[in-house]
Parts: sequence; C-alpha cells; structure tokens
Amino acid sequence: MKIKSLIILFLLTIILITPIRAQASELGFSVQALLPENQINKLHTYFDLLMKPNQKQTIQVAIKNDKNEDIQVEVNANTAITNSNGIIEYTDTNPKLDDTLKTSFGNIVQTENLITIPKNSTKNASFTIQMPQEPYNGIILGGLHFMEQEKATSTKNKDSLQIDNRYSYTIGVVLRENQGEIAPDLTLPAVKKGQILGQNTVFTNLKNPKAAILSNLSIIASIYKQGETSPIKRQSTKNLRIAPNSNFDYAIKWDNQKFKPGKYKVVIEATGQTKNWELQKNFTITSKEAKAFNEKAVNLKQTGIPIWIYITGTALLVLIVGFVAFNIGKRR
Repeated sequence: MKIKSLIILFLLTIILITPIRAQASELGFSVQALLPENQINKLHTYFDLLMKPNQKQTIQVAIKNDKNEDIQVEVNANTAITNSNGIIEYTDTNPKLDDTLKTSFGNIVQTENLITIPKNSTKNASFTIQMPQEPYNGIILGGLHFMEQEKATSTKNKDSLQIDNRYSYTIGVVLRENQGEIAPDLTLPAVKKGQILGQNTVFTNLKNPKAAILSNLSIIASIYKQGETSPIKRQSTKNLRIAPNSNFDYAIKWDNQKFKPGKYKVVIEATGQTKNWELQKNFTITSKEAKAFNEKAVNLKQTGIPIWIYITGTALLVLIVGFVAFNIGKRR
C-alpha cells in the first residue's frame, strides 16, 4: 500500500504542474503556488488541499514578471477533463463535462481573469474556492491556467508571418474532504464511426465514472466481425490517464481502408494499477454510413482490382478480337 501511494503521488506531481510552451523563444514570466496550511503534502508544487463541506477558502499563486515591461496574464480556473489522446487536460475554459461529475472545479472557483504584472516584479493571483454544502467523497480536480495575453500587432502585409510569443503554465489543484482512497472504474458507453483528418476511424467512448484519477492505463483494442474469432483491427496504447468523472473517445484507426457495411464487435482489454477490465460492445456500419464516409475519405487503399484495370483489359480484349477478325476476313 505504501509503494502504491508513492506511485500515485509521483504521477500526480508529473501531471499537476505543467509548463506549456506556446510558440515562444524565451520565458517571460513564471508562477509558484503559495501553499496554505491545509496542504496535505508541503513538498508538492501543486495544491492538494484537505477541505470541509461548505468551506470557503482563498488560495494564491505568485506570478513573476521577468520582462522589462508590464505584462497582462490571462487567468482561468478550469475543470480537469480527458482529451482525445487519453491525457488529463486543464486548459479548456468551457469543456464538455461528463454526466457523472457532480461538482466541477470550474464552477466552485472564482478568480480575476486578467491580471497586470508590472515589469520585473511579482504579483499574487487569488482564487476563491467554495466547497459544496453536501459532503464530497473523492477528489475534485482542476487546474489554474496562466497565459500571457497576446499584444495587438499591426502589419502592412496581411500575409506576413506573425510570431506569437506567449507561454502558459498550469498548476493542478486537488480538493478532497478525506484522505480515503476511491477506486477508479472504466466503462464503454458507446461506439461511434467517424474520421480523423479524412481517415476512417471507429471511436470507443471510454468513461471513468468515479471521483478518482485512473492512471497508468494500458489498452488493447480489437474489432471483430460478429461471429468471427480473428480480429480485423487490433491496436494497443499505454500510459493513458483519465480524469475523475470524465470520458474520452479512444480512436481505433481503420488503416486507410474503406468502411464495409456489416455488424461488428469491439473488445477493450484494459489494465490499470489495481484492476483489469474487459469491455465489449456491438456496433453496425450501415451501407449509407459506409458510402458517406468512404466518399469523404482520403488515401484509401485499394482492396480489390482497381476499376481502371477492368476498363483497360476490356479495351485490349476488344482490340485483339477486332484484329483477329480483320485478319480472318482478309484471308477469305
């Protein structure tokens, strides 16, 4: 149990404070969490706070401006979600939330959205947390996102390349009312058909309905034609992380091939730190869906004899028959 706890703490440290480079050549500002007394572990560089029902608390982050000019920093308190790559993300200011999320971080934290930092100085950004009245079992996960505001630029040539020198930081926040552990879970609510950059793709919607982070998740995804035992598609992915009470669409590539109408079954074999799952779901690709997606798809592989070979072969056959008939007629 102690080793397990250390692993979880290490993973949280990695994912909960993340500097994000945004097309820049030098760092213009930095941030530091000012940890309060109810910080569970003072060695962490992110907020991990032990709260109480209906508690109201203001936390602060120091923003240091290293430039010789004033800067403005956009500040947001965002709910943690899981992006399409199976990574916990804190940068979406208006995410689509899962229906199992009772209390979202973004709804219980208030802040000033734009802060001016004088040149070569430090200023604190404040975030007011209002915990729900009812006791909350599990964690509420979010991120404090900081990005230097883009300066208005003018150019005589509208087609010239403009470089946006901006950086952003995210400091994670974990809110909990007890230190008991909740086990994450994994479900497969839906299977959808679609495309990524013109490539036919099957999307399996994977959901963690519990108020706990699902870390170090490995997946083997297989697709079968219904009634068959050999998969027609198979792929594996490791080191996925799913935020509490969130879902994402895990994409299974169709390898530049056409969708074929029929009935299929997807099987997800998932391995977590403490639990394994085998999830299955049947789905159908209709003739109408296959036609629509195939017409929009790019770089499709030819699975049969191309039509131009039939046309060329027919033309050659006509020429040969005509040539033979012409020669027979001359001899007569």
